[in-house]
Amino acid sequence: MPQTNQIILGSRGHSLGAHVESVIRSRISAGVYPPASRLPTRRSFCDEFHIAPGTLDQAIKVLLADGTLRTVERRGTFVADTITPGSDTQTATKAASANETQSKSARRVGIVDTGIDLHTMRPEVNWFEYMIVHALEEKLSALGGQPVYAQSAKAEGTTERLFDSIDYLVGRGVHALVIVAYHERPVDIDGAIARADHAGVPVVVVSASNRQWAASNIWTDYRIAGRHAAEHLIENGHRRIVFIGAFTYEYQQQRIDGALDALRAAGCDSSYLTVVIPQPGEHLWDCMTDEAADAGDTLFVRAYETLPQFDAVIAANDWMGAGIVRASQRLGLTPGRAIAVVGFDDQLIARKCDMTTVRFPLERLGIEAAIMAFRAIGGDAQRHRLHIESCLIPRGSTATDVLENARHA
Repeated sequence: MPQTNQIILGSRGHSLGAHVESVIRSRISAGVYPPASRLPTRRSFCDEFHIAPGTLDQAIKVLLADGTLRTVERRGTFVADTITPGSDTQTATKAASANETQSKSARRVGIVDTGIDLHTMRPEVNWFEYMIVHALEEKLSALGGQPVYAQSAKAEGTTERLFDSIDYLVGRGVHALVIVAYHERPVDIDGAIARADHAGVPVVVVSASNRQWAASNIWTDYRIAGRHAAEHLIENGHRRIVFIGAFTYEYQQQRIDGALDALRAAGCDSSYLTVVIPQPGEHLWDCMTDEAADAGDTLFVRAYETLPQFDAVIAANDWMGAGIVRASQRLGLTPGRAIAVVGFDDQLIARKCDMTTVRFPLERLGIEAAIMAFRAIGGDAQRHRLHIESCLIPRGSTATDVLENARHA
């Protein structure tokens, strides 16, 4: 990171605060502080610039006011995303309507998923795609657009199916494409973008990682979600945490990595997190069915019987969490009183179990994808990146009674 050893006073009222503001702004423009990244600490800025905290506050206040920075409670100050979420709805509408002779058919947006057929998806199984696409459709309708879908005879989840769908939609004359890429296969997505680009059709990718695609990208992050789950438990005083998972999907490992990030940030090493997964040769369960709940039940009992005492569990998703809640109750460990449980996805089953969960911004991803697609239709050739974080929904399964009971045991 470039260091500023001297501040040269300029014409803006000879204000130190104004010059600190200018330096921070230039670093953001140069990519030293990338979009969505956390700024260095207040102390490091004050030490670098040899200024008082009040002077730094003046600079930060201006950058917050114009949207260059944003604050997240208890986490710090962050560089804003490339596009302020939701701020460009009117701009997108005007841009897409700039040519009064442009017909509605010229504002058709092709929607394709990298892993499933959007014609046959089921909300109880394809929750992420279902919520994203429904929000995307609703926003496109509000903007005066029309979604167009592709159906292919190729095998679901294959490269051939994705490419076939892209070619079909391009042939239908869509003016923008949205690729829902929660089942990420980078090589396939790169190839799909290249096919659309060759045809002159702009692409928006909705994904679950911060990989920089050769297209505009709206993303959330499974690793950050895992960090949120562990941070909540750590803030409530838990240090003996078990992660229970039963899948081979990459998102499970990303959530584990995020939990480890939170522990390291709290001064704890990886030994504070124990990962319980099926053993080699064991059955792997489906991720959003009663089978996943059965997996959570089975693996929790195994952890309870074989591991040293622990007081908190992170489940790979809400269905597994529901099984963990069921098993803990059967063993006389009331969630929120004897054991803390956190899941992911905010499925309806999490509410039924009164279970704390991490909710992903699925509707927001769809809404912003529609806006970004309309910006591209209106002539915006810039590649944008927009990061929207997940949020934790606290419920009864992580009440503070757990540690109180442990202290009095």
